Amino acid sequence: QMLLGLFRLGFLVELVSEPVIIGFTSGSAFLIAATQFTNFLGVPKCRYSPCHFHEALENVFEHTSDFQGPTILMGFLSLSFLLVAKYPLKKYLRNTKYKILPSFAP
Repeated sequence: QMLLGLFRLGFLVELVSEPVIIGFTSGSAFLIAATQFTNFLGVPKCRYSPCHFHEALENVFEHTSDFQGPTILMGFLSLSFLLVAKYPLKKYLRNTKYKILPSFAP
């Protein structure tokens, strides 16, 4: 992206259709979520270095007996905090007298 901006080729991005961008973004999100399951559930990581989507899911289902309760609890608490910080906190901060605070919310 930096090179496109440096050489003034940003107009090329407009040639990529919106469904392609949405598909790429969705695929990336699924891959990131699947590779984070092992951390979220406390199971061992994949055997191979580039862990693909289906391999990450297989790994999680193979190690269901290895789920760790404290790790899952911490994961849910962290995820809950992020969701609360993103939506309700931003609405609350928007109504304060300090107008710069909402920009600090995620």
